[in-house]
Amino acid sequence: MSKTLRRAALLVLMTMLVCAVAWASGDIDWDTPAAGQNLSGNAAVETLKDYIRRVNETLVSSGAGKIDPCYELYPTFASLGLNGAEFAQHAEITVNMNATGITSLVLRMDNLTNFALIGGALVQQTSPNSITLDEAVSAVQAYVRKVQESNGNGVVESFEEQPILSQGTQTRLYGAYYPNQYHDNANWMQLTIIFPQPGSVDGGLLLNNDAGPTATPDPDGDEISGYFPFDGFQDSHLEVFVTPTPEPDSAAMEP
Repeated sequence: MSKTLRRAALLVLMTMLVCAVAWASGDIDWDTPAAGQNLSGNAAVETLKDYIRRVNETLVSSGAGKIDPCYELYPTFASLGLNGAEFAQHAEITVNMNATGITSLVLRMDNLTNFALIGGALVQQTSPNSITLDEAVSAVQAYVRKVQESNGNGVVESFEEQPILSQGTQTRLYGAYYPNQYHDNANWMQLTIIFPQPGSVDGGLLLNNDAGPTATPDPDGDEISGYFPFDGFQDSHLEVFVTPTPEPDSAAMEP
């Protein structure tokens, strides 16, 4: 083999090695045009990059593939795919951001393979100090199981939990399933993740079926239907029913 061919072969080998290392490291190519906007140093975008890097480390080590590439990247929105797909045809991750970080994320896949693991990795890294990977995967798997049980009965049923987009102190999940969609009749599984507010003390995972507030009646007045000391969104509130006082000469004042 000539020196030129050996050098060319060595260059190809080094390129493949660099690509393999980049893939295994969890890094992805963020060089996506964003309508001419300069995103260098943008706090939300930097938060997103760090979050996806940590998620990818979990996915790669678990053999579940990798989030890559980034299709769109703007100061308040990002769209990503899985495993180098040129188009978001079978899986898509959309991310909403504000000035300081991520507010919500939606994972959509047209098959259930690895959905729980990919969704679980995304959930776990929203609060890695208080949510374990097993806990996160189990929470997402509950939605997958719901679909599998429905399909097992011979009836493919759709369902949709309506997300409450307000951020609280805990990570919240909402699931949905849309069968027979679009021209190819694909069945889409969807997971919406509401991120905790930036700076929140690690509050863990608040499942949707636990998110309903518990009323504590006020002993000092029947006009208050319930006092909610913590509604999941870092606020306390009263629910009050007000009945207008009848006029003195109205029929309502008569015995």
